[in-house]
Amino acid sequence: MFAPDVQGPMSTRTSELVLNEAPSVIMLGGPPFYLGGFRVETTQLELGLRNLERIVEAVPVVILEHHALRDESWKQNLAPVYHQAFNSDHCIMTAAEYVGNENVFLESKRKQLYQGFPPSAEFKQWTKTLRGKTIAKPPL
Repeated sequence: MFAPDVQGPMSTRTSELVLNEAPSVIMLGGPPFYLGGFRVETTQLELGLRNLERIVEAVPVVILEHHALRDESWKQNLAPVYHQAFNSDHCIMTAAEYVGNENVFLESKRKQLYQGFPPSAEFKQWTKTLRGKTIAKPPL
């Protein structure tokens, strides 16, 4: 099952849909920790974690993707989920780990990368033109 933008899932209805389908492998976006406290309430993140624990208990292979991994503390934040997967003899991993590659978390290092490698003025201007229009190729 491919469920990339479920953010945990923070929705219990989405969690139930996943569990009712009973996939053997699922790729899903975990809770968006990086948005906690200003765009996403802590209670929503906690619900996403609880629902994710239920999923790793039921689904043998869980592949995490973008939302949870955007925070540098993602592994610590997901410790209860990893513990549940271990206790269920299931596995939880990133897509890179699934294909045998090393994790490279560029998104969680966005601020540092922008400081060391700032985008050009031309690129910044291009990003301001994206709203509601056909996307042109970015200036490189």
